[in-house]
Amino acid sequence: MVAGEWKHYEYLRYSFSNTSKDIHSILGGALDQVGAKWKLVWVPNKVAHHQDTGTLSVARKDSVALLDTFIGPKS
Repeated sequence: MVAGEWKHYEYLRYSFSNTSKDIHSILGGALDQVGAKWKLVWVPNKVAHHQDTGTLSVARKDSVALLDTFIGPKS
């Protein structure tokens, strides 16, 4: 809600989920090299003996556009 009105925002983003901290480190390093801004959030797993899941996302408009030049736009 913005200024008392509901607003709908729709934007593209990239999202990658994995339990491996090493994989996230490799991906984060690659994103740093190309200059993309990213965020990593870890969610604890509630099931015993299962690893937590990390979700790395690229959501800033300029960073999504940058990745589109390497990967191509999502359909």
